[in-house]
Amino acid sequence: MKVVKDEKSFALPRREIIIEFPHTEKPTPSEEQVNGEIVKKFKCKEELIAIKKIKTKFGSTEAIVEVYIYDDLDSMKKIERIKEKKEEPKPVEKPAEAKKDGEETKTKEQSNE
Repeated sequence: MKVVKDEKSFALPRREIIIEFPHTEKPTPSEEQVNGEIVKKFKCKEELIAIKKIKTKFGSTEAIVEVYIYDDLDSMKKIERIKEKKEEPKPVEKPAEAKKDGEETKTKEQSNE
């Protein structure tokens, strides 16, 4: 892991870092893998890390990773959108209405007339 850029932001309470992350004979690293390496390298808390981008050029074995390391959790919550994993509600299926013998099915528009 090679640090390309490591700057303290003048406007915001964070460090802005760009890293070259090698991944020879492996797929592009996941956020969990990158998080673990950043915690080791920069000795920071995992909850203060915001990974903005992990990108590998076609045919390359190095990923370019953009990371922000915040000074405190309150600042991070104000600035970043916290990724919340929300489960999609399953659509509720309405039971089919039983037709009486000889009755035709009507659309909503037809039944309103």
